[in-house]
Amino acid sequence: MSSEEPVADKSVPGMDDSVLASINPEPVLNADSPVLDAEEPVLDGPMADRSVEEIMDDMVDEDLDPDYKPPPKKPRVSARLQGKDRRDFNFYRKKRDTNRIFEEREKKLFCEAIKQCGSKDWRKVASCVPTKSAEVVKNWIAREKRNQTHKIEQRVRRPDGKTEMLSNLAKQMKEGEEDLSTPDQRKDLEIEDVLTKQDSYAPIDKWLDIIETKKAKEEKTRDAKGLEKAVEFEKLIPMSLRMIAEFEKHPEPEHCGGIDYASIYRYFGHLCEGEVPPDLNPESASRVTRLLSDLSALVQKESLDKETQYLENYRGPYTRFRSADNFDPNSPKNTQLGELSSVPGMNPLNFPLEMFCQRPVDPSKLAVAVMSPPDDSQDPLSQQ
Repeated sequence: MSSEEPVADKSVPGMDDSVLASINPEPVLNADSPVLDAEEPVLDGPMADRSVEEIMDDMVDEDLDPDYKPPPKKPRVSARLQGKDRRDFNFYRKKRDTNRIFEEREKKLFCEAIKQCGSKDWRKVASCVPTKSAEVVKNWIAREKRNQTHKIEQRVRRPDGKTEMLSNLAKQMKEGEEDLSTPDQRKDLEIEDVLTKQDSYAPIDKWLDIIETKKAKEEKTRDAKGLEKAVEFEKLIPMSLRMIAEFEKHPEPEHCGGIDYASIYRYFGHLCEGEVPPDLNPESASRVTRLLSDLSALVQKESLDKETQYLENYRGPYTRFRSADNFDPNSPKNTQLGELSSVPGMNPLNFPLEMFCQRPVDPSKLAVAVMSPPDDSQDPLSQQ
């Protein structure tokens, strides 16, 4: 077998070689003709400096239809993949909830309005939250105040009327003490939400609970005896502070380093009513902070061993209190204060009269220096 490859026959059947030579004549090369490579085309004129690719692109652009618009490219996605949900393996990414964002904006407006207006003036707070009605804002404030001291517990009511916390019942079922696995065993049980007061371990809250318990017991006793209801003195101190703020004369803030004493009295009045007061300006807030710290230091310097022992051993109105030898309950001031404390509701725990009499505080020992006009030589808060 020959190693030479067969040459393909380039002849066209039915056509003479002379005809083919006339159609595709072979170039005649002279001695002076330059020898060129077969792969490099010969370019003359202005196209000599351009590449073949640029010339081909221009030719393609000339042949395009000016009104031709290529079809939009579609992603090559099968019908199976189009109907499949996209999987997100980032567990920390949260979906954008437009309702939640809107609620967060409302909450921010609500908090800013509380800082400016306080929780008592709910109509002014409602004007700062345009997306909520005044009644909704009022209930919102009441719910936030309630959540500070109370919580909602779920309890189970049995057919005999007894109630039990749902968490305790679930614990009993887990330990096997009670079987409520079938619907027939649970059909007679009713789950209800009960508003209960949260336990607080602060001393002031403990004393307030004692006062409220004593007050409720005294009201029940007066109703059983047919007596009139005791006078409510809960708003006596806040009303007094409000009257001082509104009707007494106070120095102008520009005369005492920017301190607004009227707003300070309103601030404490709101606190006594259990309301959130409006924010004080920085100068007034600094004044109140320093004043409270000074009063605390003055009280710590006083000898209060008897009062401390009495409060630690308090068991009711008959708790023994050791009176001082120089205390005179028949003096005019002590007599007047004794008559006031005997009014029902004024002294619900029946504290001894000596605990409220002869308790002078020297305001000159306060460390706060207050700038005042020349005619006002003392701090108004120190005079009270």
